[in-house]
Amino acid sequence: MTGDTGRILEGISVVDLTTYVTGGFATTMLANQGAEVVKIERPNVGDDSRHSGPPFVSVDDHDGPGEAAAEAGESPYFWTINYGKRSIEIDLKADEGKQTLYDLVERADVFIENYRPGTAERLDVDYETIREYNDSIIYCSISAFGETGPWSDRPGYDLLVQGMSGLMSVTGHQDNPPAKVGVPETDLITAMWAAFGVVNALYRREQTGEGDRVELGMLDATLPWLTKQAGKAFVGETPSRMGSQDPVIAPYQTIQTADGHLNVACGNQRLWEGLCEALDREDLKTDDRFQTNGDRVEHMDDLEAELTDEFETRTTDEWMSLLVGEHGLPVGPVYDVPAALDNEQVQARGTVDEIDHGALDSVPVVEHPLNYEHADAGFDTGPPLLGEDSRDVLDELGYDDDTIEKLIADGIVPDRSPSEDSAWACETLSQSQTSAGLLISRLVVSPVSITMVVSGPVVAVVALEGVRLGVVVRANRPVGRLGGILDGEKFPVSLVGDSAVLLAGANEHVASRVELGLDILQTLGDATRPREEVLSDAMFPREIRHNIRRLLADYANVLGPATCVVENGVRVRERLECRQFER
Repeated sequence: MTGDTGRILEGISVVDLTTYVTGGFATTMLANQGAEVVKIERPNVGDDSRHSGPPFVSVDDHDGPGEAAAEAGESPYFWTINYGKRSIEIDLKADEGKQTLYDLVERADVFIENYRPGTAERLDVDYETIREYNDSIIYCSISAFGETGPWSDRPGYDLLVQGMSGLMSVTGHQDNPPAKVGVPETDLITAMWAAFGVVNALYRREQTGEGDRVELGMLDATLPWLTKQAGKAFVGETPSRMGSQDPVIAPYQTIQTADGHLNVACGNQRLWEGLCEALDREDLKTDDRFQTNGDRVEHMDDLEAELTDEFETRTTDEWMSLLVGEHGLPVGPVYDVPAALDNEQVQARGTVDEIDHGALDSVPVVEHPLNYEHADAGFDTGPPLLGEDSRDVLDELGYDDDTIEKLIADGIVPDRSPSEDSAWACETLSQSQTSAGLLISRLVVSPVSITMVVSGPVVAVVALEGVRLGVVVRANRPVGRLGGILDGEKFPVSLVGDSAVLLAGANEHVASRVELGLDILQTLGDATRPREEVLSDAMFPREIRHNIRRLLADYANVLGPATCVVENGVRVRERLECRQFER
């Protein structure tokens, strides 16, 4: 993956009015591909999935913007379907709240809701109303059963759709009650269809200039996934629960071993014969019951008995060594969820990682699987706290302070800003230098935009609302298309994670990443000081603020005492120690 064209949906803005999984995962998929997703949440309640638990994770020590919606804390379930988004609470039952939403719509590309049919019209957020404010909008409606048909006004959840789609009738063992799939399968299926439909509509808009509406129901979305089971029904058969057995392939199921279970997947005749040879059971190949796949499907229970007797003689690891290690056959263990999330393959692919979180330093993230040759993908930020971005979003809409304060006073947008007591600042009274060659001169962290500019061959300056954080950086290797050591030109710079700097020309995509690891920072003389000169202004994502906090915390070393800082007549009251990186 070269990453030379940025992320594919960069520049696409999504207004997300959904709750729970169908819409939540759809917009998370869009965020993973670079879209900016603004999540509109009910004041003081938020997305219903914020209350799904236990488990919950306490954020009582959080002193920044936003808060947990549930009294017990943040729901890890909520995290998994809301990475990469921003949160603003808006009371859509109030005229001022609706107008705020319409202002967001005017600059948006996509609008997604998953209300029960009729609710969007009552709230004045239906397609016809929204397109009055933006006729090129891609509007996506998700419901349980769609907007037509006798069931259209029914409420629906994943459990109901799993039952009504036929999934539960083929899940579980024959003599046991119907069982649902262990994850919200129909929610996730619907979410993927919704994201697919939105991207298709965006592509059509590129060709025609026209907006569009995408409408789908969960039941409609699930039925195409029946595939082989639907195929049996099409010829008059009624599929039934078969445990782990497959209706049209054998052996293709779970087999018990001496200490656990192993999945055996012989998808063709060659693999079946290879399994017989590896088991030293050539007699199975010539058995009339098992010669062809059709024979094996007809005598599936007999085949299972034969294989179980064989597999119970060794442990799962022993069979893996023989069948996979020596014979390269498609068999595999049955992991529990922790093992599925933490094994050598997942580690090698970097599929499970950590991502910044406003109140918890970082939270786990399961990355999405798309890897491009000429584009990037992935999450920039973690799941937002409730209302974490309310002020920032309103400010970006051009609302002045008086307008924002009125929305807060009227209860249209709850105030989730940190209290004045929780603001923090530091100022170096005596400057010294570590072996990493990084100096911190003066810093205020608050919900503000951040500008970092290259102002000399080895110097970068961050401006935080007029207060500069001097960072001395020397790159000891070329910087991609920018070429050579930083040369004093004006480039916006954005912190990415806690170990990288992203450099981009004003009208270019990402040029390259320059590691800020200690291996590329050179020791500079004490006399070297950053030039306090801001050469350009730029808005950067909110995660930068959290990253600066995290960087300072992760590599904390007391540099000197702190003092109170007064900015624009506002006294930052809390005293903190100034920090600096060291090895």
